[in-house]
Amino acid sequence: TGALFSIARKLRDARPELLADTRELSLDVQLVGIAGDFVLPSGEGGGKKMMWIAGGIGATPFMSMLAALSATRSDFDAILALSTREPDVLVPLILRQIEGDAPGRRLRLDVFSVTSSKADWTLPAGVEVIMHHGRPPMSYWENVSDLTSRKVFLCGPKEFEEATIKALHSCGVIAGDIVREGFEY
Repeated sequence: TGALFSIARKLRDARPELLADTRELSLDVQLVGIAGDFVLPSGEGGGKKMMWIAGGIGATPFMSMLAALSATRSDFDAILALSTREPDVLVPLILRQIEGDAPGRRLRLDVFSVTSSKADWTLPAGVEVIMHHGRPPMSYWENVSDLTSRKVFLCGPKEFEEATIKALHSCGVIAGDIVREGFEY
């Protein structure tokens, strides 16, 4: 992750146009492993309430989910809690996955970072971004609207996942109701 963000920062400063399409650079990432049950089942959109939780590059599967929901113009209500050191890299990548209008679309992106964002993002209809300082505190989880009735998806580094699961359990989310995804490279 560190190497990819280092490349992204250098590109942002020297050749920002390449951030939109890096194929010209022929970057390759070797995957060590992929694990989990991260699938957006058919009809999952349809007004379903979801809680998506990502630590850093763990935002990747949520980008695919957003692209799929956007392409089908599905109604959904999702909160994406993103903990990242690079909000100016990840937030635009996430927002780029959303196309067109869907009247029943609702996405709240809660960005937790020790880094202040320099960006003024153009937000699609039905999307809001809220910046928070640091990592998600226990008070954040306690105040998530209908947390226990949302389908919870979690992806991030092991320590992040463990801390998040502990907080979710304290708020009444049952372990079996948390869908996890993992990957290493």
